[in-house]
Amino acid sequence: MEALKAPDPLRLEGNIADNWKKWKQKFELYMTATGIEGKSQKVQSSTLLHVIGDEALEIYNTFEFTQQEDRLKLKVLLDKFEEHFTPHRNVTFERHVFNTRVQAPGENIDQFARSCEYGDLCDSLIKDRIVVGIRDDQIRAKLLRTMDLDLPKAVSICRAAEASRTQMDKLQTAQAEYVVNEVKGERAKKSQTSFVTSRRQNMIQDCKYCGRDHQRRKCPAYGEKCKKCGKMNHFSSKCMSKTLSYATKKPIHMVEEHSDSDSEEMFIDMVKSNYGEDWNVDLIINDRKTRFKIDTGAQCNIIPESIHRQTGAQLGKSKAKLVTYGGQCLKPIGKCLLLTEYKKRFHHVEFQVINQSATPLLGLTTCVRLGLIKRISEVKTWPSQDIQEKYADVFDGLGCFEGEQHIKIRADAQPIIHAPRKVPVALRDKVKAELRRMENLDVIEKVTEPRNWVSSMVTVWKPEKQKIRICMDPKDLNAAIEREHYPMRTIEEVMARMAGAKVFSTLDAQCGYWQVKLDKESSALCTFNTPFGRYAYKRLPFGINTAGEIFQRLMTEMFEDMEGVEVIVDDILVWGENEEQHNQRLKRVLERVREKNIKLNSEKCTFTAQEVKYMGHILTAEGLKPDPEKVEAVRKMQKPTNKTELQIYLGMVTYLGKFIPQLSTVTAPLRILLEKTTEWSWMEEQDKSFEKLQKMVTEAPVLKYYDASKPVKLSTDASSCGIGAVLFQDECPIAYASKAFTDTQKRYAQIEKELAAIMFGCDKFYQYLFGREFEVETDHKPLETIMKKPLAETPLRLQKMLLRLQKYNMTVKYKKGKELYVADALSRNFLKDTDENEDKDDIQVCAVMCLPIAAARLQEILTETEKDPTLTAVKKFILQGWPDKRSETPDEAKVYWDYKSEMTVEDELIFKGNKLVIPNTLRRMMLKKVHSSHQGIEKTRRLARDVIFWPGMQAQIADTVSRCAICNTYRKQNRKEPMIGHDIPERPWQKVATDIFELDGEHYLVLIDYYSNFIELSKLSTITSQAVIKICKQQFSRHGIPDEVCSDNGTQYSSTEFRTFSEEYGFNHVTSSPTYPQSNGKAEKGVQIAKSLLKKAKADKRDPHLALLDYRNTPLDGLPSPAQLLMGRRTKTRLPTTQKLLQPRTIEGVQDRMKVNQDREKHYYDRGSRVLPALSPGDTVRLREGKQWRPAKVVEPTPEPRSYLVEADGQQYRRNRRELIKTEEDTPACTEGKEENTEKKERRYTFRKPKPKERLNL
Repeated sequence: MEALKAPDPLRLEGNIADNWKKWKQKFELYMTATGIEGKSQKVQSSTLLHVIGDEALEIYNTFEFTQQEDRLKLKVLLDKFEEHFTPHRNVTFERHVFNTRVQAPGENIDQFARSCEYGDLCDSLIKDRIVVGIRDDQIRAKLLRTMDLDLPKAVSICRAAEASRTQMDKLQTAQAEYVVNEVKGERAKKSQTSFVTSRRQNMIQDCKYCGRDHQRRKCPAYGEKCKKCGKMNHFSSKCMSKTLSYATKKPIHMVEEHSDSDSEEMFIDMVKSNYGEDWNVDLIINDRKTRFKIDTGAQCNIIPESIHRQTGAQLGKSKAKLVTYGGQCLKPIGKCLLLTEYKKRFHHVEFQVINQSATPLLGLTTCVRLGLIKRISEVKTWPSQDIQEKYADVFDGLGCFEGEQHIKIRADAQPIIHAPRKVPVALRDKVKAELRRMENLDVIEKVTEPRNWVSSMVTVWKPEKQKIRICMDPKDLNAAIEREHYPMRTIEEVMARMAGAKVFSTLDAQCGYWQVKLDKESSALCTFNTPFGRYAYKRLPFGINTAGEIFQRLMTEMFEDMEGVEVIVDDILVWGENEEQHNQRLKRVLERVREKNIKLNSEKCTFTAQEVKYMGHILTAEGLKPDPEKVEAVRKMQKPTNKTELQIYLGMVTYLGKFIPQLSTVTAPLRILLEKTTEWSWMEEQDKSFEKLQKMVTEAPVLKYYDASKPVKLSTDASSCGIGAVLFQDECPIAYASKAFTDTQKRYAQIEKELAAIMFGCDKFYQYLFGREFEVETDHKPLETIMKKPLAETPLRLQKMLLRLQKYNMTVKYKKGKELYVADALSRNFLKDTDENEDKDDIQVCAVMCLPIAAARLQEILTETEKDPTLTAVKKFILQGWPDKRSETPDEAKVYWDYKSEMTVEDELIFKGNKLVIPNTLRRMMLKKVHSSHQGIEKTRRLARDVIFWPGMQAQIADTVSRCAICNTYRKQNRKEPMIGHDIPERPWQKVATDIFELDGEHYLVLIDYYSNFIELSKLSTITSQAVIKICKQQFSRHGIPDEVCSDNGTQYSSTEFRTFSEEYGFNHVTSSPTYPQSNGKAEKGVQIAKSLLKKAKADKRDPHLALLDYRNTPLDGLPSPAQLLMGRRTKTRLPTTQKLLQPRTIEGVQDRMKVNQDREKHYYDRGSRVLPALSPGDTVRLREGKQWRPAKVVEPTPEPRSYLVEADGQQYRRNRRELIKTEEDTPACTEGKEENTEKKERRYTFRKPKPKERLNL
């Protein structure tokens, strides 16, 4: 129960005392339901202050308490608020008012007696006041005749009388004859007519001069002058000029204006009600609620003097003359300007003030301004007031079908999860509010558990309504859904069952698909990602490819047993052969809708009409008519003015020729003009042929009805000035459309025009294309590629169009322009009307990031672009279209051929996608800017290609970075190269490694055998060459002279004495590369083992010689111990050992096992390594010194593997390849310091620090 929704914040407007009373009651119920009333006073009072709202909390902060602890007592707080919100009442005054008043018109008995406080005498006195003050004399007589009359009996008699009167009014209303006038006036667009249920034979009905019903020879228009045409004997509303219709949110009073244009007369109250019920609205004036009557026939607003006095507003002079419906003239006593409030919006409204007791009146202009009425394209009338009252609940809220529906996924479908798309900051609150509204409607729910399918959210901004529409992008999900393929009805099937139909009503399901509940499994599939978390649809979402089929099935099952009812998806058609039959069927439909808990959208319903638009067709009492909008693009085509235009037109006609009988005969007069010997002369014969063709291509058998069960194809094309689109099924046209480009659109690149054509066709034929798969034909091949690219990689303007197309499930296919006969003809001969503001339509919103450009730099780029001959040619191709073949493109523009589908022009600048194309003269400067932070090649490339572009930019960036002295100085270390293993010796002590190390102030010499890993460790008295040679001689005399000795480049080994020693003893001395100890890895390993043994022995106060003995007798990985490998036997240790184990023996297969170990080590070492390219003499390189790299040149390779002799500042050095970086610098840069010789420790060099990283600023 703790999840129970708290009361809404207290409203401090309107009747505050009443608001407080209701809110307090809700709060007390909430406290009881949640169990909070049993908690501490602090919790209860905190709950009150939390839920009461910000405005009331400010009032609380003004309260004064006698004791501070009272602030946390709930009863004290409620009393304080009660005292604040409930005004004190004077009981004596209330009784006086009650004793002197009588019942007001329309006031029921309960309201009449409510405000009196009489205590114990209440019942008797109130009963007397009712008898005296009741308005109805018949009820008073009945009260006086009643014996022992008390208050309950009096109230019961009055209530019964009121109820019976209401029922009698309804009965009389149902039988009444209503005379209804048409809506007329200068602003009318169409005349609206209600049908009279009964007529008098001596009456003229719908008079063609005045539009009213009147007795013969008593037309009110006789003698009147029309203020439109100036002629006599008719009202302006009956002129033949075009008019506008107004409709309100409810049925409104219909009016007529016939004032003379030279007078200052204002016509008011010129209406006879068609249903006997006035339209009223409550406005707040000076904090008082005032009820106004809506009168769209009135030319001004009126209030009586009594209301004006209450406002205290200043009264000005008025020159207006008010004329009533009956012709009576009223002179206002003045006019005033009042501040009115309606739906929390304030408006200054001018009122004429009259000295009469009259109902306040709002005229047409103010009604439109306040949004009380709106213009519509067709009249919607209810068949009867009874239906409006009886079925009002059907049009309120969101319904739900019984049961849950299941969406089935293919078994082999791979789930896809999309990341949330960004939402602009300005729309975040609106998106969040819409998500909250959908959650409150139980359409979606927030989810936190893992989901396999997560789609993206698409937000559509409706600027004209200032509203956000949210849906999901189910493109990937649709590909995995198994369709129901439920048969969709066609208009032909519907018409076949409508013989004799005369009266029609169309009903529209409110948020149709949202009334279908999904099961949990299907709801999980319909999860979508937002910046505020993931949500899942609990109802059927729009865009799912099977949604239409599911909804069609449910609607068909609901109405399949009812006659005179047709359903195509969410559009319901009710028809009848007459009004009576139609109304009966309509009532049954509404009863069924109510029974099934389905809700309708009243704004999209049309009732009791003789002509309605249904599924793109016009249904009339005479039969089916084509929708003028479908063929308007063809019927309004201009006649060809030259042979080229005629060829295009005949191409379209010939394409449709298989559906046109005797085509060659009809087109013969036109084809004559195409002959070379014939001069262009458009005569009457050609006129007749053209008009006949226009009619033939816009009627059957050429123009077909839409069939939802068949595939559909959209063909579009764009010329330099217009767009054409045609919808096909089975190669038969369903509908045509065309439009002219706006001045802005004419400056689009060709790819933008072609995509705009697709967008226009999809939006124009939305009712045929939305929610189903279809194919789009275009003669612009790059669009095939663009439609498959990620949104972020497309140009900005294309992004907007592609976002609008997200809701469609289309496949774009290329077709040669010469084969798009119909769309091409429509795009060149388009409808001239266009809307310059059409780009402000629904906009799907997604955040796009771009780099700002300084104004001065932008101007420089613009100037240099105009000077660049290559870009000038490219701009021309972008705007006018590229050649069909690369070979036909001029040489200077061929480098841009591969990017033509992505090139656009914005404000005279050229873009590739979202990237600015840089002219040739500014590219070197841009290279410097893009590398000003001295990032590496890949990062510099990523920074540049995010915002700028020119052909070959990537290679130029790589060259620039590789030549940068600062970058080369602070380069990272080379990646390690694959291991080169030493040759495995054939015998023990054949190859040994040696090195010197220091530990605890003592120096030691290590000798380690490559074959056995046997270590000889000796302490050095000094670290001279003589001391090293002496120990080496001792070891060699014990184990023999090795073939090869490996060491580093220490002075002890690089000295002349050691070289002489190697020559005398006859062994080969090999040194590792300086600064690269890995090449002497065996010696380094021996040093590591010896150091470890000495450290641990000292720490444990053990004999290090015993530790060394144990190491020599420990078996190696997969091999015997070092002692066994070197001497063929184990040496005795302190561990108990049998005599047999100490016997010498020959060990076989050592080299094979060593090779296995070496290969394994190489395998692991080589992971993450790469082979560095070999260097050649003369190559410019950088030599590593500490963490910096010094300029040098390669002299020659050395015999050692991967080792080179390089020269820097006149000195030569031997270095491993990993310590060298090849650069593209022309010559080594100047550096500090020199190295005296290879024997000295290499010095560090100091270079100036690099610039800090900075953002690219164009």
